[in-house]
Amino acid sequence: MNLVPVVQPNPQLTAIVNHICQHYQKGQRTFTKVSIVNGQFSIHAPNLSQANLGHLVLRDINLTKANLSELEAQHTDFSLADFSETNLAQANFSHSNLYRAKFHRSNLRHAVFVGAKLSQADFAGADLSYADLRGASLGSVNFRGALFNHTIMPDGSYCHAVPHLSVAS
Repeated sequence: MNLVPVVQPNPQLTAIVNHICQHYQKGQRTFTKVSIVNGQFSIHAPNLSQANLGHLVLRDINLTKANLSELEAQHTDFSLADFSETNLAQANFSHSNLYRAKFHRSNLRHAVFVGAKLSQADFAGADLSYADLRGASLGSVNFRGALFNHTIMPDGSYCHAVPHLSVAS
C-alpha cells in the first residue's frame, strides 16, 4: 500500500496530510468528527485545501464536509470513498479510481476527472459546473439532481443539463 505523503505547499498542511496517512494506515477511515459542545452539535472536518494526495491508496476513506478545494489527487485510489457535502472545487482526480465513490451534494465546480474510473459513483445533487469528465468511464453513475453547466462530458461535448439519472456504459 502506497501511503507516502507527497510534499505539501506549507508545513501545517504537511502535518495534516501526515496525520491522515498515519491514521489511515492504522485502520482509521473516517476523518470528519461530530461532537456536542454546550448542547450544540459541532462538525470538525479536515481542511486539506491545496493538498497533494496523488498516487496514494485511500480506499473507503470518509472525508465528508471537508474542504478539499484545489486538491491534487491524480492516479489515486479512492474506491468506496465518501466525499459527501465536500468542497472539491478545482480538485484534480485525473486517472484516479473512484469506483462507488460518493459525492452527494458536493461542490465539484471546475473539478477534473480526465480518464478517471467513475463506475457506480454517486453524484446525487452535486455541482459539476465546468467540470471536465473527458475520457472518464461512467458505468452506472448516478447523476440524480446534479447540476451541469458547461460540463465537459467523456466524449468532449458540453452538457448544460442533467444527461440522465444514471449512465451505463
